[in-house]
Amino acid sequence: MAFLHHTFIQDFLCLLNLFSHAPFSFFCVCCLNDLSFFQHTLEELVMMDSMKRGTETRTEAKQQQKQECATTFLNEGILMLLSGWHALQMAVNNQWGGSDSIQKSHHLASHLFSSLSKSYAPVPVEDLENLLHECMLLTFNTEIEDGSIEQVAEQLVGIHEEYLLRQSSLHI
Repeated sequence: MAFLHHTFIQDFLCLLNLFSHAPFSFFCVCCLNDLSFFQHTLEELVMMDSMKRGTETRTEAKQQQKQECATTFLNEGILMLLSGWHALQMAVNNQWGGSDSIQKSHHLASHLFSSLSKSYAPVPVEDLENLLHECMLLTFNTEIEDGSIEQVAEQLVGIHEEYLLRQSSLHI
């Protein structure tokens, strides 16, 4: 029985080090002579830790889910916008960028996603206009003069702003 008592005390002291933030730690140390109290307190500590970890795990899971939703929103928004951009689709369908025009359009979407997902501040519309104009000119040998580059850039800014709002809600 002395060995069992000693083992409980060692376990308790180890847990006490782990749970030094527990408000009743000092009280527990003062009452170590009472084995039944010690066992009860040890169970309370384990239960408190389990509850704390469960709360943290649920909170982390919710944060992760919100992060994934924001990222999915950004990715799908870019893909939907580009798939509906008539000038880009015409360039892809007519292979103005060569036989790998589809891959080039996917690369554009990937580049936009990568750039926008790493930016935690609003992106100037002019930067996106320049990127789109350069891509269409150099990648698809196409000069777009119908105003659609400006429209797509503005819509990308809107998608990115919504993404930033969703990101900021993660930290509230």
